[in-house]
Amino acid sequence: MGTSQASAGEAAAGVQHSVARTVVLHLLPGALTTVFYVLAAPVVRGFGFPSLMAIFLAALFVLIPFELGYLLYRASDAGTSLGGVVLYREPVPRGRFSALVPGLFAWSAVASMLLYPPLDAFFIENAFFWWPEALFLAEDFARYSTAALLATWCLGLVVNGIAGPVVEVRPGRTWAGSWPCCRWCTRRGGRGAST
Repeated sequence: MGTSQASAGEAAAGVQHSVARTVVLHLLPGALTTVFYVLAAPVVRGFGFPSLMAIFLAALFVLIPFELGYLLYRASDAGTSLGGVVLYREPVPRGRFSALVPGLFAWSAVASMLLYPPLDAFFIENAFFWWPEALFLAEDFARYSTAALLATWCLGLVVNGIAGPVVEVRPGRTWAGSWPCCRWCTRRGGRGAST
């Protein structure tokens, strides 16, 4: 990458946006994904797939294009390539990675067995009591065909396991470090904070 591209990319990523813009950029993709899911879940179930397929389709047709489109917009606006706005690409040291993977699996097991059931019930009863029951993901997967489940899990692996995480590494975000996405974060001591 040339020097002008590098400085343009640094300038694009170095621009700190407001807290309001940060909130919009974090909540808007989820809101758009939710709208797609609400509209697609009944259709997907009508075709014999679990509603989880609608979530994966929402990620494929809404979430990933929105996030990738924003990255491309930032690159175009800065006059650089996509690689110029996706910073913080240093590899994670092997020791940290070796500790992180089993640690995340352990946390996932604890959270899904101990924390998820009571918190799920609490939030469903108190915060999402208005949400239609048909849109919750608590389904009996035994009622779906093997082919429908296989297609759902394969799409989920590709979209949620590969494509989504690749696009999620966006400007200002690190995989295992600080998150200086706005002035508020940099004041809290994130990477890029003024010293």
